[in-house]
Amino acid sequence: MAAKMAAARNAAMKDQGSYEDYKDPNEVENQNFSLRDSTEAVQKAQRRFMEFQVLAEVEMSFEEEVDIFLADEPEDKESLAWYQWAMACLTESFEARMGIMALVIINGIIIGVEADHGDKAESFFEITEVTFVVIFFIEAALKIFGFGFNYFKDGWNITDFIIVVGSIVQETLDTINHQPPNPTSYLYPSFFT
Repeated sequence: MAAKMAAARNAAMKDQGSYEDYKDPNEVENQNFSLRDSTEAVQKAQRRFMEFQVLAEVEMSFEEEVDIFLADEPEDKESLAWYQWAMACLTESFEARMGIMALVIINGIIIGVEADHGDKAESFFEITEVTFVVIFFIEAALKIFGFGFNYFKDGWNITDFIIVVGSIVQETLDTINHQPPNPTSYLYPSFFT
């Protein structure tokens, strides 16, 4: 797979030419160091963009794209690209994945208990439901920030996003109608009946 990507990247670079083909050596010699650094940063950004375009043309799974993205740390630690990369690394780390998985399991258990005993501790279940919705919203928002629109290339991310948006809509409607949340509302939302 790496050889296929390298071949595609080399073909794109041959078609596009490189900055070295177009620059005037005398002009670069006369510029100050900071301008040279910014030119190099622009060149690197252009190469990354071209590589991304090439990767988009080469058929890859979302996981392969994520692995490539996470392996290529941007050099400028003050740039937006670096913060996106760092956020993607954080959300895709083993610890974060296991933490979210544990929260999903705990949320499922609480929903099951609420279905059987919801009348006894209604305020507790309301608070925990809103807390879980906020946590899952933050997780989705951080992933969207980290991966951009590539977040929506993965089926599980799309499913997660739809569930989070549906939960936010349901919580909003419950708050507007001043109705306590129904434990089965995620399966049969009240606004569809």
